[in-house]
Amino acid sequence: MPAALETVLWAGANGEVERLAQAIQFENQKVQASAEKLRQSLPQQNRDTITTPEQLIAFLTIKDVPRGSAEVRKYSPLPDWPVPAQMVDLSVLSEDGQPRDLKLVFIRHGKQWRLLVPGAVVAKYVGVLK
Repeated sequence: MPAALETVLWAGANGEVERLAQAIQFENQKVQASAEKLRQSLPQQNRDTITTPEQLIAFLTIKDVPRGSAEVRKYSPLPDWPVPAQMVDLSVLSEDGQPRDLKLVFIRHGKQWRLLVPGAVVAKYVGVLK
């Protein structure tokens, strides 16, 4: 699980859209469909570059990933979930030293852990792009 967190933070901090896209999982098909609808609303030129809803969310998320240090405070299993899931409580510092608390959920997808993208994240980006 720590490797998945490191991948997400590294890919985001380094602008690696495709790598970050591979590391995320939508909460459910409805959330994925909302992200695809948002992708379809982009100009054709952008859709030619951003070809999946995962790439769109990764692209939009990159600006929110801190480029400073990150410290894991706690890993918490989420036992009531239908798949193995863990919440990661992080303390991050931006490049300018501003502290920020994050709680990220990772779920097990096959043999890999992936960052869960909830509907609220897609809704946030719908609002930003309108």
